[in-house]
Amino acid sequence: MAQGGACCQMRYAWQRLACIEGDFALIVHGPNGCGYDFSLPGRRGDRSSCHCSTDLDEMDVVMGGEAALARKIESVHGRFKPEVIFVLGTCVSEIIGDDSRAVCAQAAEKLGCKVVFLPTSGLADIEASDTRMVVMDALIDSVMTRGRRVPRSVNFISQQWSNYASAENEIRNEIARLCADLGVKLNALLIGSPGLAEIARAPRAALNVVVSDGASESDRIGVKMKEKFGVPFLVVPRPVGVEGTSRMFQLVIDALGGDAEQTALAAARKRREAARLAAEHPRLKGKSVAIVVRRPDSYFIGMFVELGMDVTACCLEPLSKDDSREVARVGARCEAASALSTEAWSGFDLIYLGDSN
Repeated sequence: MAQGGACCQMRYAWQRLACIEGDFALIVHGPNGCGYDFSLPGRRGDRSSCHCSTDLDEMDVVMGGEAALARKIESVHGRFKPEVIFVLGTCVSEIIGDDSRAVCAQAAEKLGCKVVFLPTSGLADIEASDTRMVVMDALIDSVMTRGRRVPRSVNFISQQWSNYASAENEIRNEIARLCADLGVKLNALLIGSPGLAEIARAPRAALNVVVSDGASESDRIGVKMKEKFGVPFLVVPRPVGVEGTSRMFQLVIDALGGDAEQTALAAARKRREAARLAAEHPRLKGKSVAIVVRRPDSYFIGMFVELGMDVTACCLEPLSKDDSREVARVGARCEAASALSTEAWSGFDLIYLGDSN
């Protein structure tokens, strides 16, 4: 890690970009040691993309690596014809003074293809608090395109893409269904593995719904898209269960200027979903459950509370005042996991081990 909190974000950016579906290429501009495990064949399965490195050698380091980068971009474009080429900077290319951004701009003009440079080296003056915006900044600046606004349409955006990838189709179908019930159109779902076309059309939505995981950077996505494309936004916490989801959609209705009829529809759906949940899991009501997490989190606790279970949150770290309020908000008790005896653990009907940070 470099001084001042800056650090190499190349691997992080590669992981985030690798979640995207579509015809694109990733080039790591540096020695093969930086990108050796990114370009292995079969890493992407059935995704139509190319991952490679410029493999700078000693001569490139002495004479400069700009020519090597230009050759690699042309080679990748000639072989794969990707819609977008992402170039990730490394400490080596930064130290030798390569103007990678200029090389990418020249290549884009020559090839007629989007060539996007991401300043991901440890010398790029990226503070640790900004790292999650590195990829999103590039997508907003270079991939998203203006278009005619779609009335009563929304984007759902989260920076935690990879967390949702395994269940993305189910999430997409459910969100689309919930939106349609209220007369709202899902324009783009930028979680899991969003596609290039989906990212490109994001500015056409009437509203951005930024799902926050508690990080201060979350609202920056909405702010930047509003500044560049004029799309209004709201930041919501992760929707937990029926209560959290209903609250989120009521906020969406209000932001889109919904009327009393839509509010009534949302309230009726909340009652139906709560009744359905209770009917589908009648044997869980009243059961005791211990949820073992590092810090209490309504995402883990709230789901069990809505099932009518008696919840005890067992935390591995000391509670702050905010944590205590979070536990109280979802109606759960909290104890230190270290203080529970073997006999106490045996008194629970269910023990859930979470990974709340």
